[in-house]
Amino acid sequence: MRRWIIVLLGVLVPIAGAKAEDIYRFGRLGLRLAPEDIAAIRSHVAEHGTPWAMLGWYSQTLPEVRYVDVFLPPSRPMDTLRRGPVAHLKCSPLADESACVRWEEAAPTGEYAQVADGAEGFSEGFLPRTSRERPIRIVGDLSDRDIVTLVAYIRSSPRPRAKQGWVAMALSGDLPIQDIELEADGTVRAWLTLDGGVVHSGRFRRTPHGWQITEVVLGVA
Repeated sequence: MRRWIIVLLGVLVPIAGAKAEDIYRFGRLGLRLAPEDIAAIRSHVAEHGTPWAMLGWYSQTLPEVRYVDVFLPPSRPMDTLRRGPVAHLKCSPLADESACVRWEEAAPTGEYAQVADGAEGFSEGFLPRTSRERPIRIVGDLSDRDIVTLVAYIRSSPRPRAKQGWVAMALSGDLPIQDIELEADGTVRAWLTLDGGVVHSGRFRRTPHGWQITEVVLGVA
């Protein structure tokens, strides 16, 4: 799973044989994946199902490595929440080749969640209606309720309580959530970004009254 490097600045069945244009792609690399790459990635994960979304990015150090997270059909589809497996792949290109078809496993299969952007639930199919419906990579033992309530809270653009004389920066709930991770101390961290570049990070804790945001970090990745 991708780890952000931050510089501080303050129930539907997939259609078998889906075409490349039926796959929702995001991330800097995801938007640029060559047809040969998409075909090779689909072949690599074929035994697990037909992918419906791919997130791709480049390594931040040389030699260049390309990473793609492949989102497979949900194993737990509900009206407003879907959860399923995500395969983590990588490939090292030769020179400046546009396609990199020698994909291999980068990490064990993980989990994602997709939360509907609206109380009416999902539309037909898997493709997000808005960027906020993109699949979210999940790390840690979080219940369905944890995920749904936390995502709703994040989308409200919460602001940490400020110290006297200070103004705290709000988390931009209009951005899509890319990662949610349960940390060892029981707090939860989320990362939000459109397609890389500027990244918003928030830390949250559970309270008797619901989620509370305790920290916002704005950075670049």
